[in-house]
Amino acid sequence: MAALVSVAWCWAAWPKACYATSISLSCSCAPGQVPRKISSEAESEHHMKRLKSQVQDYMTADPIVVAPSATLVEAYNIMFDNEVRRLPVVVDDELVGIVTLSDILLATPGYFEEDDLETRLELAARTVREVMSYDPITVTPEDSVQEAAERMLEYQISGLPVVQDGHVVGIITESDIFRILVEARFAVETG
Repeated sequence: MAALVSVAWCWAAWPKACYATSISLSCSCAPGQVPRKISSEAESEHHMKRLKSQVQDYMTADPIVVAPSATLVEAYNIMFDNEVRRLPVVVDDELVGIVTLSDILLATPGYFEEDDLETRLELAARTVREVMSYDPITVTPEDSVQEAAERMLEYQISGLPVVQDGHVVGIITESDIFRILVEARFAVETG
């Protein structure tokens, strides 16, 4: 049974079962699971209006990028210092891949403390090129937020580089989409 639900709830509960359509946001829930319905038609309209907005209205412009030759330690430190979980990988300002915190952690030999010199030396010898995803899924600034959400769900990824003419101009993440939904709900509740 499909029910109209909040994307935030849907993603958190059943990422593989959720999908977006041009009419509504739907979720096929497992037996015994009851999705939280959007509380009103007005809230649903606010959600849909924002989801039809362009990516450029909600993306983080000019994201921090990294070169494929950067070490995993350098990439990790950039992520840590800037509180991000993914970095577009560029060569001559053109997108060639994406590296995520998960990519780096999977390349890490087991758990390590930040001051674990041996592990840091091993990581220092490895480059982003070795662990990055090539040809990442992208969106354009003119694509709708809904299209971005659909791609994230389809490919089970949490963020998309925003590309125009081969150049990274932004990034949109699941957190940005959650923020859109929260803002839409707040707008409805405060009138």
